[in-house]
Amino acid sequence: MYMEFIFKELDQDKSGKISASEIRNIFASNNISTNKDVDKIIKECDKNNDGEIDYKEFMEAMGLVKK
Repeated sequence: MYMEFIFKELDQDKSGKISASEIRNIFASNNISTNKDVDKIIKECDKNNDGEIDYKEFMEAMGLVKK
């Protein structure tokens, strides 16, 4: 339940996926990260290579679902 809430908060446009621009916005508002860091996060989490992180990929990245 908590992870779903967090995912929905990160998914600012409510598309059902977290995009690189959404991650950049969140990081920028907290004065952290660089574009290189965001690219690394997307690359590591985006298993279907669509450029975004869906809920299953998010849960896998959090270690809550087996890959």
